[in-house]
Amino acid sequence: MEDSYFRSLAKLRWLDIRQNQLSDERLEFVVDSITTLIDDAQERNYERWPILGEYVWPNYNWQNNSYEDEVAFFEDWFFDRLQWIDDNLPGIPLNPSAELTATSNSRIFEVKLYDNYFSRTYLKNKYFTINDAPPGIEIDTIIYVDATMANINLADAPKSNAEISVTVDAKILNTWDDLTTNTASIGTSFDENVFDEIKIFAASNSIYLHCDRSELLGNEMMIYNLSGQIVKTVKINPDYSTTINLNSPAGIYICTFKFDGKQLSKRVLITE
Repeated sequence: MEDSYFRSLAKLRWLDIRQNQLSDERLEFVVDSITTLIDDAQERNYERWPILGEYVWPNYNWQNNSYEDEVAFFEDWFFDRLQWIDDNLPGIPLNPSAELTATSNSRIFEVKLYDNYFSRTYLKNKYFTINDAPPGIEIDTIIYVDATMANINLADAPKSNAEISVTVDAKILNTWDDLTTNTASIGTSFDENVFDEIKIFAASNSIYLHCDRSELLGNEMMIYNLSGQIVKTVKINPDYSTTINLNSPAGIYICTFKFDGKQLSKRVLITE
């Protein structure tokens, strides 16, 4: 019974905090409502297990107590505890928000959470919605960066300029509401011809990276699967070529690295 109280009251307390309507009177009303709701159930419970008013090791000594005594004891403890929390743990109000940032690569956007975090490391596409996207703009992969940041990889580069925002589903957040980002510009500013200077391909179970201007490459490359889960992080060889033995199942992988200060992503196909 007490577990049900805790879950219901904790949920209500969270909602009331958001609405600035938290009060002892409100919580007392909920306790009374739950007590009324389960009144018939508690009678059936103690008919099946006649332990009301009896001592059951190792619980508190409830000898000769009635159901009303138990409810009253719980209320006293609960409100004493809330008062202690209010006096000793004032906390800091949170204002969850999300920020969308375009990168130099027009196919990649960053979503940054503030006063919130992702509740899982596997982020499915269905939990992210692009708002006001021009035709043909679809999410290819969501890459989890850390608890407060994810990268959205588009399936294709935008063919026209537009302003978009992204809504993140509450199912993968630490709050009860969806979060919608600010708007960010998408367009055709990224030059896909940069890959003419970078050779990245796969053969058997290895990935090869070659760049004649290796001084412009970053220090490492991250390899993700299509679920956005990181498979491997490798150091880039400063001497033009890097070979990565993947030892992973056949399939499509996304290689993310920096070139000339810009974040780039390239798909490669690993075969058996």
